Amino acid sequence: MPAELTRRELYEMIWARPMTKVAAELGISDVALHKICDKHRIPAPSRGYWAKVAAGKPSKRPLFRDVSDPLVDRIVIQGSPTAALPPEVKAARAKAKLDRERRNVMPPLPMPSSQDNHPVLVQLAKKLEAAKVGPDGFIRLSDSSLFSIVISPACGARALLIAERLITLAPTQACRFVSAPGGLQLVADEESITLSLVEQTDKVPHKPTEAEMTALRKWEADRERRQRRGNWFSDWDKPKVPVWDYVPNGILAFELDKGHHWDGLRRRFANSKRKRAEDMIDDVLAAGRVIAAARKARHAEEARRKQAAEEEARRRREAERRRVLEQKRIELLDAQAEAFAKARRIDAFVEDYLAKYGYSELPDSCRRFVDWARGHAELLRHQASPERLGAKLDAHQLMDDATEIGSWVDVL
Repeated sequence: MPAELTRRELYEMIWARPMTKVAAELGISDVALHKICDKHRIPAPSRGYWAKVAAGKPSKRPLFRDVSDPLVDRIVIQGSPTAALPPEVKAARAKAKLDRERRNVMPPLPMPSSQDNHPVLVQLAKKLEAAKVGPDGFIRLSDSSLFSIVISPACGARALLIAERLITLAPTQACRFVSAPGGLQLVADEESITLSLVEQTDKVPHKPTEAEMTALRKWEADRERRQRRGNWFSDWDKPKVPVWDYVPNGILAFELDKGHHWDGLRRRFANSKRKRAEDMIDDVLAAGRVIAAARKARHAEEARRKQAAEEEARRRREAERRRVLEQKRIELLDAQAEAFAKARRIDAFVEDYLAKYGYSELPDSCRRFVDWARGHAELLRHQASPERLGAKLDAHQLMDDATEIGSWVDVL
């Protein structure tokens, strides 16, 4: 999450403790923190300030000066994506860094020449020797039992050496390789991670070949001929001559876990002035372990979210079931109450009617109507009798709290 601060807040933070610690808390480097202070006109401690404080020497703290520009006073620090990594991934990164530092002070491991006895290396050597070079100058290998490699023929020996070191050093970092479509994959902590060795390219101006120039001259001559005749012409069939060529430059790079990622973890290791790809095997394997830890954490989080979503869906279904059950109970209750109320209204009507006119004085049709009304009231009361009501309740199990009943069911 981005951190929003004022100039005063950041000023108090950097003068209360070293900037390296403040930068780590904000998820950025101390260099980036210095640049932010310069941009927002915040005086920062000079080099050696905290050493003087630790030694008890007097040190002067500059005054804080307010600014009138609100854009300068408001500071938003995005921080590094790695600051939001789960604790287990941060622990894996710290452990990988510690292991790498320990290996740097230990004597180097012997590098046995396993090309003569390891089947992967033997097969890789044969494939590199027999592989055909593509139009772009690259050899591409993606066999399921070999490493995924895109290199020029000049880097074949280096690729073999790198493959040998990968196979030799993988067990020392609790890693191994397994066959998979597209090439061998690195397995760390039971997580499979794609690994490719790719040679980089230089972008150089393209020099047209004689065949390209011949095709272009032929097209231009044909266009001039059409133009002289007044015929319609277009550039759609003009021969395409590339502007740039991409030439292999001998710089090898490891690419781990291909795809789009936003966690800030390093997944690419390329030659530099200080280190060749052959010397980055430990770094690559350590990065694979960190990526595996991040993937496990992501899977655990996805499982937790899935479980939470399923639980929420279950709660919604249970709430809907209870709502429908309660609705059906209310429907039956309303029907029974309405029947009793209607029976009482009929009884009251008959009683008032007979009190006013008398039963014996009524015409035959009126007496028959009064008798029918009394019978109808009795029928309404009978519908709500314990026997009839109990039969309806038992038929639909309405008084069982675990009953699942559809909203379309008629309980009346």
